[in-house]
Amino acid sequence: MRRRNALSILDVVRHQPGVSRADLSRAVNLSRATVSNIVDELISIGMLEEIGAMNTSRGRKPIGLNFCPHSRYEAGVSIEDGKCRIAICDLDGNPTHRGAVNIGKQLNSDAAAKLAETVENLLQKAGGTKKRLGTLGLALPGPLQVDKPVLGETLPRPPKKYAGFAREMEKNLGVNVHICSNTRAAALAEARRGGLELDGWVIFVRLGHKVRCAVALDGRLVETESELGGDLGELCVPGNDFTCQCGKVGCINSVAAADAIIGLCQQRGLAVETTNQLIALVQSKDADARDIVRQAASAIGYGIATTINIFSPAAVVVSGPLVESGEAFWSVLDKSVKRYALTENLKRCEIRKANLWKEAEAIGASLFALSRDGLLPTLIAQDKAAIVGSMANDNALPEPVDEVALD
Repeated sequence: MRRRNALSILDVVRHQPGVSRADLSRAVNLSRATVSNIVDELISIGMLEEIGAMNTSRGRKPIGLNFCPHSRYEAGVSIEDGKCRIAICDLDGNPTHRGAVNIGKQLNSDAAAKLAETVENLLQKAGGTKKRLGTLGLALPGPLQVDKPVLGETLPRPPKKYAGFAREMEKNLGVNVHICSNTRAAALAEARRGGLELDGWVIFVRLGHKVRCAVALDGRLVETESELGGDLGELCVPGNDFTCQCGKVGCINSVAAADAIIGLCQQRGLAVETTNQLIALVQSKDADARDIVRQAASAIGYGIATTINIFSPAAVVVSGPLVESGEAFWSVLDKSVKRYALTENLKRCEIRKANLWKEAEAIGASLFALSRDGLLPTLIAQDKAAIVGSMANDNALPEPVDEVALD
């Protein structure tokens, strides 16, 4: 109960800088004595500060309070194929320092120790220590299954290898670790820090080892039974006869997932082992590389059109290495979406490149940890009745920071 009251007080002060204890007591519906005790405790640990007497027309001048977002840090880490991106964020979710490290593909104790050391080094560069780290968010390849609702919340249930790695990180850093999928993390960051100011539905499509998506309603992500990342890549595309690793014939992943794209490149004799190498070939006007990217873009466009037909969103935000392929990708994607999407739905929808995609997952993991820790308002839509009602409604639809490369 005391923690809940403290979080309520922090939320009010965050949104009403300079609020007095008396006004705070009325806002959170607690006695002045209770509020004063909690405020004194929050001041002692640096999360609140007094800013002096406030101007008033009568009586004793009250002392104002401000929230101190730099009193503590949150860390977010995205991991894929052993490559980690790290974001150190303040309590408002603003990144202050970023870094990168390769920990290898085995998520074992040695990898956890190396990552923890890198996080600590970044904290020191941010002017903090391990003691000032609140929680850690890990963004990992999904999908992650979701436990049945408990007290109104659905919580991700990570695979055993992820859970074991998280426990190692908790031992190394001495903080709670929260796991989410990289799709969820990317969507959280784009929704909160990507400059989107859109109401209604927004679809986030992530292009990586698989083509996956997340859905937001009025700025909050919508939870599903397979966490948040919908397996958009499993949709079968008309006219596609490629066989996917999943066993399906014609699914989007068979021509647009990263491993499939690299395989198609190698079949054509291209010396390509990463999507970044493919993009370099596309930019040098290599005909085979451009053809492979166009093929992927056409399939992805079909998937995006399907989400537009279902949700009639205000926007579709696309992230991942392929978005850097330029005209070879975007012109074909646009043509494919126009071919398969409902005309009226498409008129209301903007398709755009993600603003944060290279950094989004680490920042999003930090935001996820903040929300799970209660220091940010929940970013997950839980009210299914409201979601269904919105679907029935025709109208429903940072500043640069220091970057440090750590090898």
